[in-house]
Amino acid sequence: MLNKKKIKQIYLIFLFMLCLFSFFSLYRCNNNELKIQQFTEEDKKYSENFESYNNFQFFYDLWKKQNIKSYHFIFNYIAQAPTKGRWEIFVKDGKVIKIISNTGSIYEGNNLNLKTPFFSFTIDSLFAIASQSYKNNENSLFIITVKYNEDYGYPEQIKKIPIKKDAPIDQSFAFLIIFFEISQN
Repeated sequence: MLNKKKIKQIYLIFLFMLCLFSFFSLYRCNNNELKIQQFTEEDKKYSENFESYNNFQFFYDLWKKQNIKSYHFIFNYIAQAPTKGRWEIFVKDGKVIKIISNTGSIYEGNNLNLKTPFFSFTIDSLFAIASQSYKNNENSLFIITVKYNEDYGYPEQIKKIPIKKDAPIDQSFAFLIIFFEISQN
């Protein structure tokens, strides 16, 4: 017979695994999931990829040129996942140092680890997702659209939108940055 404490532990493990699966399923968990995608000869076959790639490269270069390493931002994550909602992330020297989750939980210091959703989510992570915008082909079920910030270059809005009827609707998502601030070290 399971006691209440054991049931709660099993429930928490299940909930964590569900959150983790939901987040990583968006990016087809592989070694390249949060790396900038290369613009390949295959990508050049589709005219819509050129504009997406040129926009990406222009704004990525703008972001890198400014060398912003410490900042904090708030974003809304819209998806059919337990991690959906408003998140606040604090970055210092390119590393996440604090997260305020969609439930108001605060993660920092020893409490911030691999089990924390978005534990390493930075503007560079958003650029890695945005780099999927120039990977369209005739088999694509989704299109990634990106709106960039004109002043700093970071992706303000990223949407994964189904473009075919057989696209699984639960894999759509959007990241909407609603606040961005450069921090002093």
